[in-house]
Amino acid sequence: MMSSNSEKNNKQKKDDKDISLCEIHKDTTSEIVKKLESKIPSFAQNYSDLYDAYLHMADDVHSAFCMAEKEFIDKMNIESETIRDMKKHYDKTGEQIKNNIDAAGNIFDAYVKMKISMLESFDKYMHVWMESYGNMLSEYMKQLKSN
Repeated sequence: MMSSNSEKNNKQKKDDKDISLCEIHKDTTSEIVKKLESKIPSFAQNYSDLYDAYLHMADDVHSAFCMAEKEFIDKMNIESETIRDMKKHYDKTGEQIKNNIDAAGNIFDAYVKMKISMLESFDKYMHVWMESYGNMLSEYMKQLKSN
């Protein structure tokens, strides 16, 4: 039994010596990426739930308005010209809201494209930096060996 525990401890010590900072960084980064990826379904579901809540609220407001119209507005004898003017107002308001939805969608699309471009630029920079770092380290090691 002791030899088995001793062997495990020796193997652990050897493994600890063989591990590199690059491996630690890579493993940690991979874990973080996997954690972020695991949240995507939750994010999508939460956004869908939020959208459903907005639609439910809009439907409730419309239903309440229809009930009020039947109960109160019909009794007010509003002229048909006024109702036509209200329709024009609602049409213009609805058009503006739809334009705002399109604008918000375009802004979000541009934001995502800009973030992706930023990440791609950073990735290219990091590759150049890593190559320079590797060359510098190689030169340093050559100088150490020559001394």
